[in-house]
Amino acid sequence: MENGLKHYGYVENGILITSAWATIHQKKAHLGDVKQDFLFPPKSCAIFEAYTHPNARRRGLYKACMSKMAEDLINLNGAQQVYGFVTPDNIGPVKVLSSLGFKHTRTLVYDRAFGKEEKRQDVL
Repeated sequence: MENGLKHYGYVENGILITSAWATIHQKKAHLGDVKQDFLFPPKSCAIFEAYTHPNARRRGLYKACMSKMAEDLINLNGAQQVYGFVTPDNIGPVKVLSSLGFKHTRTLVYDRAFGKEEKRQDVL
Protein backbone atom coordinates (compact mmCIF):
# COMPACT_ATOMS: atom_id res chain seq x y z
CA MET A 1 0.00 0.00 0.00
CA GLU A 2 1.72 3.22 -1.17
CA ASN A 3 -0.52 5.66 0.68
CA GLY A 4 -3.21 5.02 3.24
CA LEU A 5 -3.57 2.98 6.40
CA LYS A 6 -2.20 -0.30 7.70
CA HIS A 7 -3.57 -2.21 10.67
CA TYR A 8 -1.63 -4.66 12.79
CA GLY A 9 -3.21 -6.81 15.45
CA TYR A 10 -2.82 -9.98 17.43
CA VAL A 11 -5.78 -12.26 18.10
CA GLU A 12 -5.81 -14.81 20.88
CA ASN A 13 -8.73 -17.17 21.49
CA GLY A 14 -10.82 -15.16 19.05
CA ILE A 15 -10.18 -11.84 20.83
CA LEU A 16 -8.16 -8.95 19.40
CA ILE A 17 -5.76 -8.25 22.25
CA THR A 18 -3.21 -5.95 20.61
CA SER A 19 -3.97 -3.48 17.87
CA ALA A 20 -2.30 -0.50 16.18
CA TRP A 21 -2.69 1.59 13.04
CA ALA A 22 -0.12 3.20 10.78
CA THR A 23 -0.34 5.85 8.10
CA ILE A 24 1.71 5.48 4.95
CA HIS A 25 3.47 8.59 3.64
CA GLN A 26 1.11 10.98 5.37
CA LYS A 27 1.73 14.70 4.90
CA LYS A 28 -0.28 16.08 7.82
CA ALA A 29 -2.19 14.88 10.87
CA HIS A 30 -4.67 16.83 12.94
CA LEU A 31 -4.24 16.00 16.62
CA GLY A 32 -7.56 16.84 18.22
CA ASP A 33 -6.40 16.59 21.83
CA VAL A 34 -4.02 19.51 21.31
CA LYS A 35 -6.01 21.18 18.50
CA GLN A 36 -2.99 21.34 16.20
CA ASP A 37 -1.72 19.97 12.92
CA PHE A 38 1.50 18.00 12.75
CA LEU A 39 3.35 18.33 9.44
CA PHE A 40 5.42 15.32 8.44
CA PRO A 41 8.66 15.40 6.45
CA PRO A 42 8.51 13.58 3.08
CA LYS A 43 8.38 9.77 3.17
CA SER A 44 7.17 9.64 6.77
CA CYS A 45 4.88 7.12 8.37
CA ALA A 46 3.15 7.30 11.74
CA ILE A 47 1.98 4.69 14.23
CA PHE A 48 -1.06 5.61 16.29
CA GLU A 49 -4.05 4.26 18.25
CA ALA A 50 -2.06 1.38 19.69
CA TYR A 51 -3.83 -0.62 22.36
CA THR A 52 -3.31 -3.80 24.33
CA HIS A 53 -6.15 -5.41 26.27
CA PRO A 54 -5.53 -5.01 30.04
CA ASN A 55 -5.52 -8.81 30.56
CA ALA A 56 -2.74 -9.18 27.97
CA ARG A 57 -0.38 -6.47 29.21
CA ARG A 58 3.16 -7.10 30.45
CA ARG A 59 3.71 -9.86 27.87
CA GLY A 60 5.72 -7.83 25.37
CA LEU A 61 2.94 -7.74 22.77
CA TYR A 62 2.96 -3.94 22.40
CA LYS A 63 6.73 -3.93 21.90
CA ALA A 64 6.58 -6.77 19.36
CA CYS A 65 3.80 -5.00 17.45
CA MET A 66 5.61 -1.64 17.40
CA SER A 67 8.87 -3.27 16.36
CA LYS A 68 7.27 -5.21 13.49
CA MET A 69 5.31 -2.18 12.31
CA ALA A 70 8.36 0.10 12.26
CA GLU A 71 10.40 -2.55 10.45
CA ASP A 72 7.70 -3.05 7.81
CA LEU A 73 7.11 0.68 7.34
CA ILE A 74 10.81 1.17 6.63
CA ASN A 75 11.53 -2.00 4.63
CA LEU A 76 8.24 -2.50 2.77
CA ASN A 77 6.91 1.05 2.48
CA GLY A 78 10.11 3.09 2.12
CA ALA A 79 9.62 5.23 5.20
CA GLN A 80 12.58 7.42 6.03
CA GLN A 81 11.04 8.37 9.38
CA VAL A 82 8.51 6.56 11.55
CA TYR A 83 6.64 8.58 14.16
CA GLY A 84 4.83 7.27 17.20
CA PHE A 85 2.29 9.49 18.93
CA VAL A 86 2.03 8.98 22.69
CA THR A 87 0.87 11.27 25.47
CA PRO A 88 3.78 11.97 27.84
CA ASP A 89 1.88 10.63 30.85
CA ASN A 90 1.52 7.20 29.20
CA ILE A 91 4.82 5.99 30.65
CA GLY A 92 4.76 2.34 29.50
CA PRO A 93 4.49 3.05 25.76
CA VAL A 94 6.97 5.94 26.06
CA LYS A 95 9.54 3.54 27.54
CA VAL A 96 8.84 0.85 24.93
CA LEU A 97 9.20 3.23 22.00
CA SER A 98 12.42 4.61 23.50
CA SER A 99 13.79 1.06 23.85
CA LEU A 100 13.08 0.51 20.15
CA GLY A 101 15.10 3.57 19.16
CA PHE A 102 12.33 6.13 18.81
CA LYS A 103 13.44 9.61 19.87
CA HIS A 104 11.29 12.22 21.61
CA THR A 105 11.51 15.04 19.07
CA ARG A 106 8.52 17.25 19.77
CA THR A 107 5.89 17.97 22.39
CA LEU A 108 2.59 19.52 21.31
CA VAL A 109 0.86 21.57 23.99
CA TYR A 110 -2.66 22.94 24.27
CA ASP A 111 -3.78 24.85 27.32
CA ARG A 112 -6.87 26.89 27.99
CA ALA A 113 -7.36 29.06 31.04
CA PHE A 114 -9.55 32.07 31.72
CA GLY A 115 -10.79 32.15 28.13
CA LYS A 116 -7.30 32.23 26.59
CA GLU A 117 -5.86 29.41 24.50
CA GLU A 118 -2.22 28.53 24.12
CA LYS A 119 -1.01 26.19 21.39
CA ARG A 120 2.65 25.43 20.86
CA GLN A 121 5.04 22.81 19.59
CA ASP A 122 8.21 22.41 21.62
CA VAL A 123 10.91 20.98 19.36
CA LEU A 124 13.63 19.17 21.27
